[in-house]
Amino acid sequence: MVATHPHADHIAGMGRFLDTYATHVDEVWEPAFYVPGAGYRNMMEAIGRHGLRHGQPTSGMTRWIGHAKLLALSPGINLRNRYDSYGVDANNSSIALKVEFPGRQVTMRNPDGSFVRARRQSLILGADAQTLSWAQVEIDFPQLGPDTSIVAQALSKAQGFEPLNADVFKVPHHASKHGVNLELVEKIAPSLSLVSSVGGGGKYNFPHLTAMESLRKGIEATAQGGQDHKPDFELGIHYTFGSDDAGTPLGTIAVVMSPGGRKRQLWRFGDTANEDVALANARRFD
Repeated sequence: MVATHPHADHIAGMGRFLDTYATHVDEVWEPAFYVPGAGYRNMMEAIGRHGLRHGQPTSGMTRWIGHAKLLALSPGINLRNRYDSYGVDANNSSIALKVEFPGRQVTMRNPDGSFVRARRQSLILGADAQTLSWAQVEIDFPQLGPDTSIVAQALSKAQGFEPLNADVFKVPHHASKHGVNLELVEKIAPSLSLVSSVGGGGKYNFPHLTAMESLRKGIEATAQGGQDHKPDFELGIHYTFGSDDAGTPLGTIAVVMSPGGRKRQLWRFGDTANEDVALANARRFD
């Protein structure tokens, strides 16, 4: 279980969750950012009460669960060292994760010992990390480029490692203008981008237009030609507040990813803000 950062909309129910499902949780991660609030206190007390393994990862920490590989992209150690000194916005303490399956890097296929990269699915869960945190991520995980160069292709085949490239991108901080920039989207190059937001309202009016334009531009470069972007759904951008052609809410998003291939299925549950998610209401979204 990952408590991304200590804001109420992310951890308020964690204490109760652990009291109910502790036997199903092997380990809890949280970013070591102290907040003297009830949600944080209840979560930490529940971790101790149930004797759960407890981790506070920083960038580069890797955990293997079966064939799945979890890589912590943030918080960077420099940011964590600033929690109690220069200060860090709690959003920038977020644990952002890259998940890959299958997690193996390479497969030897040829008698001469040459390698080819194993096909795998990957997703990046951006939590509420903002610009400061992503700037550190880009320092910690430099991306090779251009991908078409001989050196880049050789290293990619040998190491099988493209840290910021992902098939699915959970857009950080509800698509806040502080959470997404063009360079980050270009490096991730997602096929699916998922935005969790109530849309057109709420206290902060997420998603912000600046963030969405960066996302669209990073997926489909149009500046040079001056043409309009394709519709969001054709760019693989989906919102929890979206509606179908009949105006029916689409609600919570689930993605089913096939191991070792490019097949992905998108499911919607038809719930609205503050409603429970009923799995029986799942609809395949084509």
